[in-house]
Parts: sequence; structure tokens; C-alpha cells
Amino acid sequence: MRKIDQGLPMARSPNRVPPLREVLMEDDATGPEKSIFEPERSGDFMDQVAQVQFEPLAPIQNRELLPFPVDALGSVAATAIAAIAEWSQTPTDLPGCLALGAMAGAIARRVVVEVNHREEISLYIAVVMPPGSRKSGVFSEIMKPIFERERALVEIASPERARNRSAVALAAKSIKAFERILANPNTNDNARALANAQWEKAVEELRIAERKPTTDPQLITSDATPEKLAIIAKDNQERLILGSGEGSQIFDRLSRYSKNSESNCDLLLSAHDGEWCRVDRVVRESVILERPVFTINATIQPGVLKKLGGNQEFTERGLIARLAFSMPRDLRGTRDVFEERQKPMNALASWRSLMDRILRVHSDSDRPLILSVDRDALAVFKLFAHDMEVGQRQGGAYESMEGWAAKAAGLVLRIAGVLAVAWCPGDPRITPEVMAHAVDLGRYFADHAVQAHDFIDGRTGDREIDRIWGWVKKSTSRSAPTADFTRQELWQAMKGPRSIFQRASQMDAALRRIEAAGRIAKRDLPAPESGGRPPSVWAVNPEALRHEPPDV
Repeated sequence: MRKIDQGLPMARSPNRVPPLREVLMEDDATGPEKSIFEPERSGDFMDQVAQVQFEPLAPIQNRELLPFPVDALGSVAATAIAAIAEWSQTPTDLPGCLALGAMAGAIARRVVVEVNHREEISLYIAVVMPPGSRKSGVFSEIMKPIFERERALVEIASPERARNRSAVALAAKSIKAFERILANPNTNDNARALANAQWEKAVEELRIAERKPTTDPQLITSDATPEKLAIIAKDNQERLILGSGEGSQIFDRLSRYSKNSESNCDLLLSAHDGEWCRVDRVVRESVILERPVFTINATIQPGVLKKLGGNQEFTERGLIARLAFSMPRDLRGTRDVFEERQKPMNALASWRSLMDRILRVHSDSDRPLILSVDRDALAVFKLFAHDMEVGQRQGGAYESMEGWAAKAAGLVLRIAGVLAVAWCPGDPRITPEVMAHAVDLGRYFADHAVQAHDFIDGRTGDREIDRIWGWVKKSTSRSAPTADFTRQELWQAMKGPRSIFQRASQMDAALRRIEAAGRIAKRDLPAPESGGRPPSVWAVNPEALRHEPPDV
């Protein structure tokens, strides 16, 4: 006897899923093969096969993404994040990611992490949430210490910068006056020579005056052209936060103010790694930045994410690969609109105190504070880096976003630098505990980056579901009243050394989710008369096949 649950004969093509009648056959030792559908078999067998109940068709439930590791940011920040999330009825991912970005922006360019190379503390964070998710209110509370610090700096530096602006205006006015003298044909030789000398002196004075900061101190901006960003950064120690509760304008500006019909993202690419950059201006001389370090700390809507992913230059030049995505749960429709929740004043006060301390870290030095990585911390880091490297292989977890995965190790080092300053002020080492928390955040961002890239590419957001359901649609006929496949056939198609399915149980879990969405249903079959387990056969809902294209 051939055991039914051993699957199909080896001669059968693996690309063809036969109907159930063809699968459930037994060999007869004394005669030809007989189908178990033949009438002489048990009386109610046909009824059991025919009765297939599908769940109502519904969207396939996406996998649960990793939750934001709140405790990684330290007790003070964690308490504030939890309190803000409860008060605003938002997922902790929102205040958590924004808090991480705020801390990174506070120490950008002042602190670097050194292993066998240097990593700037530059994080580009994008929290993706739909309209009406209360993004702006949470952003304002998290970033309030930054705004307050900026106002204080303006009060201190405003008189000096006003004098610098006057010097620029005076030099420019002098240049025009001497140019008029030189242009006058009635000017005699002595006057012309004197005017020319004065003109050269005024030009030099203008160059010197323009090198001094003329704008008020600015730590954060949300709406500026690349040229304006360069000017602001030049006047503010080459460090700047691009932040907004509705961050679409940050990226719109890059697309709108372009050169040669291409998005002008050069400055953001350079400012992520502290690389030398020149921003050319049409009228005045170019702005040269020696070591710009920017932070992006923004929330965007899903449509903006789709638009970003569709920008070929953003993708090909690596801007998308530099973004740390967060894809929080959508709580709309579940929030309590009747309960009036009090703003957590104590937690917010503690958060402001923490940020005030971080904002002052190494602020009185022109040279950055260098954080070294402890030997044991380096071992923790290398395990994460290895996972990211292996995941870029064909069939790996990060195959579809290898550009992002290639930069994930650097992201973790930068996060570790932020946590070291928040957890252990004054200690120039990154400890194993700090690195472990940084790795937790790195795995969080990697998991959410997979979801973000799936969304950009139009996938369901779950590679296991995509793989199985794509195979089912390609392998079954929509013209038949029902289509069937066996578990073993599916496993033969799914398994492999580079497959995303390393265990059959992993495949079974995905099958149950597809079944819950009404796409398939497991047939309730009796055990064969020869003994053994009943075959694992799944019926495919013809309605699901008719309403979806054959390819994922």
C-alpha cells in the first residue's frame, strides 16, 4: 500500500496541483489503482469530502510587529514615554521613536562612536501613521525641550548676530558706493585708485562678515530648501534637526527644489555621515560645510512613505536605506473619547530635565566626545551585525531591502551612542548592557523596515503569506469549482536551504492565518482503511481566486 499522507508519486509534476480525486488514491495489490471516491467505499465518505466550510473572506491579518522596547531608553525616558502614550492614547512607538530622535539631535556632532571607524550620532527617524493618529500633539510634547533651548539661545546670541547682520549690510552698501565711483567716467585717476582700494577692502570685509553667524540660533526646522538648510546649518555649528509632526514637507522640499529634474538630496546624504559638502547658490557664493550632521525626527503618513519609495533617486542613492522606519499599530476606532485624561505633568517635567542635561553634553568644546565600545559590548554588536549580513542573502529575511540591512549595523552603533549618553553620562565607554539595548532597538527598526519596504513594494507586509498564497494562486485553476492542494505538495515547494521557511510548523502557522481570512479550508477527511493519519488536504475558496490576480 502507498500511504496517503506521503504525498504524490515522484513522477507527478511539482508545478501542477491535481484535484483531490487524483491525490487520494491507493494501490491495490491484486488489481489496478482504485479511487477512494468509487461507490464501493464507505457510504458517507463522499459527503465528508464535499462539505467544506470557508470562513468569510477578509483581509489576511498581518503579522505582529515587534513592540517598541521602551525600557531601552532608560527609566526617566521610559516613564515619560509610557505616560505620554497613555495620555494621548497612542502606541508607545510614537513617543518612543520621537524621544530617541530628540536625544540624538541633542548630541549630534558633539559625540561620535569609534570602533574601527567613526559613526556620527545622526539618526533619520520616520514614524509612519495615518491621519488622525494624534501625531502632532505627541511630537510637540517630546520636542518641547528642544524648542525651549532654542529660545534661550536666541535671547543670548541675538545682539551679537544683529551686529553681524549690520556689518554685512554696511559692507554691501560700501561695495555698491565704490562701484558707482568706479563706473563714473568723470572720476580722475587718483580718485579711481583710491575707490578701487576701498572697494577691495569692502569686499574682504563682506567675506569676513558673511562667515560669522547672522541668523538667530536655530536647532530645528521643518520647511526649508536645501540651500536654506545649508545656510542655517552653517550658522549653527553645522548641526540641525529636521523635525515635524507632519513631515511630508521635509521631503517635498527635496523633490521640489531639484537640479536637472532630480531630487536634491546631496546635503541629507552628506549630513548623515558628517561628510564635506558644498551647496551651490545662484546669486551668492557657495556654502561649504566641513562636517555637517543632521537629524530627521518626523512622522509621516502612509501615502508619503509610498511617494518616498517611488522616488527613484531617493532609493538608488540610499536615502531610503538611511531611514529608521516605525510602523505602529493603528489605534483609531479603539480610543476612549469620553474619558478626560490629564496631561502627565510630572513625567513631562522629568523628560525636560533629562533633555536639558543631554543638550549640554560636551557643548563647550570644539572637538567631539569619542565613545569607545567595550570588548564585551563589541561581541554583542557583532552578533547583530552578522544577522544583518546573513539576512541580505538570496532568500534571507532582508533580501528585499539589502541596502537598508547593510546600514543597520551603523544604525545600532549610533543608537548605542545615544543610550550611553542618556544612561551613563560622563562614561566614555559603551557597556554591554547599553549595547544590548541598542541591539533591541536595532531589531525593532529592522522588523519595521521590512513592513515599510513591503508596503512600498505593494506586498501584503508578510513574506510568508505572500510566498504561500502566491504559490496557491499560480498553481490552482480558477475555472474549477474547487481546487485542492496537499500539505506535502506545499512543503516541497516551500522548503530549501535558503527558504524563509526553515520548519514545517512555520508554514502551518501561515496556513492557519490564510484559512482565517477565508482563502482556504482544511478538508475533514477520514483516515484511510489501510490505517495511519488522514491526509492533510486544503481546499481553495474559488471566490478568493476570482477576486485576486494570479500573481502577488
